Amino acid sequence: MFAAASNNGKNERRAFPARYEPWVVCVHASDGNGNDGGINPPLERGINFMTLGMGLKLQERHWVNVGKTRQPTYKTAFRSGTSFATPIAAGVAATVMDLADRVSAIKERTKKKIRRCEEMRKVLELMSTPKQPYGDQYCFLAPWNHWEKHWQANEVKCRTVWDAINVLFNA
Repeated sequence: MFAAASNNGKNERRAFPARYEPWVVCVHASDGNGNDGGINPPLERGINFMTLGMGLKLQERHWVNVGKTRQPTYKTAFRSGTSFATPIAAGVAATVMDLADRVSAIKERTKKKIRRCEEMRKVLELMSTPKQPYGDQYCFLAPWNHWEKHWQANEVKCRTVWDAINVLFNA
């Protein structure tokens, strides 16, 4: 359902399989503020989702010889790429599906629909912010920007979120 856009900048179009909309959600890389990471392919029609994929602090494994054996050591490395942004977007989608399964206020029709790529795209759009100067074409997928802290503990706020999702699918 999710695929990395490409890391060739504006030099090439989207990579396979990211170009196969509506069956795939193409994911572009942004910095932590939702700005274009500069490695993304040209924008295509419709919504172009992006999420954190630039300057990620990772632990990189290296092997060293210790006597007659090899043992792993880990060093901090900073990496960027649409392939790093993609699992973040997929994790957001997986969390949405898991949460929908656990919430009785989400209707069965909605639960089934969000498992389809084109329908999940609608939910991701709800959790995204259009980024300027790209108009509405780049949407920064950052659900944490759309909810107050501890919103899930407030029954009224919860009901507002669940109703918005159900209405999205005419459930």
